[in-house]
Amino acid sequence: MSAGDSTERWLTPRVVFTALGVLTLIAILALPEEDFGEGIRSLTTRSYDGSGARGVFEVASRLGWRVERRETPLAAPLDSNTVYVVLAPPEPLTTGEVNALLDAVRRGAGLFVIPENRTPLADSLRLRRTDAPRMMVVRSRQVVRDSAAFGSNKFAAWANYTLNLQKPIAADTTSFLTGLYFTRVPIAVGFSLGRGRVVGLADPGLIRNRSLRRPLMGVEIMRMFGWVTPSIGAPMVFTEYHQGFGQHANVSGLIAEALLDSAPGRTTLQLIAAALILLAALAPRPITPVAPERIERRSPLEHVGALARAYEQVGATRLAAQRMVRGLRRRHPFGGVPSTDASYLGAIKLRHPETSNYVDTLETAMQRALPPADFVSVGLAIDNIERTLNG
Repeated sequence: MSAGDSTERWLTPRVVFTALGVLTLIAILALPEEDFGEGIRSLTTRSYDGSGARGVFEVASRLGWRVERRETPLAAPLDSNTVYVVLAPPEPLTTGEVNALLDAVRRGAGLFVIPENRTPLADSLRLRRTDAPRMMVVRSRQVVRDSAAFGSNKFAAWANYTLNLQKPIAADTTSFLTGLYFTRVPIAVGFSLGRGRVVGLADPGLIRNRSLRRPLMGVEIMRMFGWVTPSIGAPMVFTEYHQGFGQHANVSGLIAEALLDSAPGRTTLQLIAAALILLAALAPRPITPVAPERIERRSPLEHVGALARAYEQVGATRLAAQRMVRGLRRRHPFGGVPSTDASYLGAIKLRHPETSNYVDTLETAMQRALPPADFVSVGLAIDNIERTLNG
């Protein structure tokens, strides 16, 4: 078998696709289980998948805490004998909610929080979550550097976030978890605030459902809950309202409230209804429209013919002559318009003496009736005078 035949045999579709399938399967099995850099939007106690926090809710309930979900905003006064769990929600707490929550903590309540940078709660507690290279998570009892052996304290978990305390570390500060990165850096820290206690956890991945399946991690989370609980039997409240549950304000709801619950809104609705009624009244109807009645009128030329026949029937030669002179005056007015037809004809005779005979014919026709044969001369006189005036 030649080298070319061997190469073609290895490049057949069956061999190539089989090799690709095997490589894909190996890559999937070799991927780490942790999804580092994962967001915190799904960190809710209603989620059963690996990125949710249903596990910590169920474990706390089985261990005796009276767990509950709060789907309304935090409003003062809050119970001071309660543990409040704020798992870095995508909708941060408002300034008023932070004041109410920290007031309850200062009066004795407990607070378990995963701080989200640049939010009112994290700024008030002066906590900051910092990105860090992937590090192993171990137990610790101190925030300061610890060189003790940690062989029996290892977790099968990794983290890539650390907790930065932007205030002096109190003497009673407790460090629950640290990460190994050259030196030990804090990941979960507890400290007092007034008569209450606060636990801050840097990496949200450590409280997810997938992390609680690992040895010791669930035990350590429950130890934090026990440390922050003010008294035996105190309820534990998870703030699910800020995870997107409950009744939230929305644009359509605000518009409906503005239109229905205020005088300007109701006035606007009335105006809209009136405009719709007017539009319906002016809109096309299904009834066939009735054509408007039209009255046909004669054209000016038809009027001339009709008047000529009427004048001829009654022998109104004087009236016809007067109408013809009026038409002449309208077509050829003078600057100082004479008040009567006689004065107008006199002005024409004065300005144009060559039209004297024609002007006399018109004056005679306006004063007495003429036979139909002689009335033709009136038309000729009007034509000659008009020709003279036109120049």
